[in-house]
Amino acid sequence: MASQIERTPGVRDIVTRSAYALDLWLAANRRLYLAAACLVCFVANLGYAHFRVIASDECLQMIIFRQPDVRAIWNSLIAGVQVDPPVADTAIHYLFRIFGDRLLLARLPSVVTFSLMCLCLSLIVWRYAGAIYGAAAFFMPFATSLRSWGSLSRPYAPLLGFSALALLCWDRLQDPELRHVRRWRVALVLSLAAAFSTHFYSITILFPLALAELAKWRIRKRIDWPALLCMAVAFIPYLVWSPILVASTRTFLPHPFPSPAFKTLYEFYGDMLFSLPWVGALLLMLLAGAYIGLSDGGGQPRKQVLVATRPLLVFCAGCLLLPVCGAVITAMRMSLYGPRMSLISLFGLIVGLPLLIDLAGARKAIGLALFAAMAGNAALVAAQGAMRLRAREAPYPALAEFRRLIPEHPDIVLPETNSFLPLVETNRNDPENSLVYLFDTAKQLAVRGSDTPDVASRIIQGRSRDRKSVV
Repeated sequence: MASQIERTPGVRDIVTRSAYALDLWLAANRRLYLAAACLVCFVANLGYAHFRVIASDECLQMIIFRQPDVRAIWNSLIAGVQVDPPVADTAIHYLFRIFGDRLLLARLPSVVTFSLMCLCLSLIVWRYAGAIYGAAAFFMPFATSLRSWGSLSRPYAPLLGFSALALLCWDRLQDPELRHVRRWRVALVLSLAAAFSTHFYSITILFPLALAELAKWRIRKRIDWPALLCMAVAFIPYLVWSPILVASTRTFLPHPFPSPAFKTLYEFYGDMLFSLPWVGALLLMLLAGAYIGLSDGGGQPRKQVLVATRPLLVFCAGCLLLPVCGAVITAMRMSLYGPRMSLISLFGLIVGLPLLIDLAGARKAIGLALFAAMAGNAALVAAQGAMRLRAREAPYPALAEFRRLIPEHPDIVLPETNSFLPLVETNRNDPENSLVYLFDTAKQLAVRGSDTPDVASRIIQGRSRDRKSVV
């Protein structure tokens, strides 16, 4: 029996043959490919997590992890040391008690959940656009700024991972022939509840989901009440943790940092993408289209697939609109918009772009071009990550080095939290720690338009040892 490659009319050049061969191999070995891709993703982010020096936000996170008990963790969050639900902080608190206080251990949940995000988004694209586009979608997050959150202890990667899992469960429930519907609904509730328990920014996923439900209602002429009930039940944990959000809003919102500005929205999309892999993908797709042809000419776009994917495409559009909605809400002074609030917006690009290319009837060679660019970029990132498993970024210096240079000055004064907090963390076991943070709230407001760093500095006093602060 002739293979699909041999039966395909007009297949004469090596690129087209390679594209069909890769698509067939991926379709036949999906589990093997996804397992290998998850391993590559895990090793890459583990290397960066091992290598990267601690960030100032992580210093605050470590203060919470080291609190003596769960009540102290809750009180720290209510006070505003960080503005997160307490679930992840409590889990890592107990991991520290079992395995020891290590930064890499605190970053490990982000390493794992970033791989979960890539896997779930890949499976969604794989279902509608086929193997080669699904395989490309796995590595598309590596070409965005999402990659930077896969190796830090802040809960943005868990937010993305569980949100992607919730999207996968929601999408599977659209299949009229789905088996074990109740299990998928339970999975949707649990994954959404987990997302709502990682970070308060997780609420942003409700906007694109609501738009997608409206699109589904218009297509089916009926409301999907079970899906809405699942979302409502999953939202309960968010309400439980909301006192933390309310308290922090009262503390920080009067003079927010960063201050709202149209420039924040204008630059958001450019800052979220790393240009080289996307330009490379566009170049390869243009070459493939020019020399091979863009369309298979098989009656595309496919009407049935378009109808099936319409709610998902609306979800993607809603994701891409999130920064705009955030800017409008900020302009109305109802909340504060910042780039991190809209990280989920990149789901719209990662899922929507391969779907649109496939729906346009593009040849497999176009998919091969996208896969080559994304997998090639991921290979470079993974290679760098693997090499970083054997190295470390230059840490902040020990205070003994400062004392050796200036022995006559007992105190070391810093006016900037981004330097002060990592230095304190690096020297937290130094019995002669003499760091002093000098802050002036009135000057912060005059110069930067925000007193957030100084307010945070007051909050952390007494919650971490070996710390001095002077007003």
